[in-house]
Amino acid sequence: MIEVDRALRLQTIEISTFASVLDAFNSAIILVDKHASCMYANVAARTMLSLKDPLALKNGQLSLGRLAATIAFKEVVQAVAIGSRLRSAEVPVTRDDGTPMILHIRSLHHHEIHRDISRSVATAAIFMSSSPAPLHIPADALAMLYNLTPSETRILEMIVAGETQGNIATKLGLAVSTIKTHLLHVFEKTGCQRQADLVRLAASLYMPL
Repeated sequence: MIEVDRALRLQTIEISTFASVLDAFNSAIILVDKHASCMYANVAARTMLSLKDPLALKNGQLSLGRLAATIAFKEVVQAVAIGSRLRSAEVPVTRDDGTPMILHIRSLHHHEIHRDISRSVATAAIFMSSSPAPLHIPADALAMLYNLTPSETRILEMIVAGETQGNIATKLGLAVSTIKTHLLHVFEKTGCQRQADLVRLAASLYMPL
C-alpha cells in the first residue's frame, strides 16, 4: 500500500511513465471517478476485469456480482472520492474460487492525475489485495455496504448466528411482527429473498480479524 500511495503522489510524472509505474504492480489498480467509472486500469486490473472476478465492467462502470452489493460499493466509492466523509475504505469481497480479497479505496482528492491517461480527472484509486489474516463475518461491513440501521444489523447478525425470529423477538424485547418488518427491510436492501440467502451473503463477505 505504501508503494501504491507513493506512485499516486507523483503529480508531474509523464503519462507513459505513470502508466508503466502502475503496470509494474502485481496488485490490480483502478483509477475511477466518483461514479465508479473506470478511468484507467493497470495490467493486473485489466486481467481481473476480463475475468469479471470479483469486479467487472458494465457500461464503463465497475460492478460486483450482486446488484445490491454494486449499489453499496458505488456509494462507498462516491463517499471516498468526494472526500467529505471518508478518505479511504476497505470493502471485503470473495473471488469465484472462494479466495477472500480486500478492495482498498483511496481518495485522490488532493492528487492531480493527468486527464490524458484517465479521459477525465480520477478522484479515487482502487486496488485489490489478499486478506492474509483469519476471517470472520463482519456485521459492521454489511451495515456499511447495505446501509442497514443498527436494529437491522443486529437482527441480521442474530439470523446469521442461527437464531429464530421468535428467539430474536424475545431477546430484544420486541414483537415478532416488528422483527419481521426489520427483516423485510434487510431483504429489500440486500436483494435477498430468504434467510438462507442472508447467511450465504454474510459468509461471502470477509474482513480481517
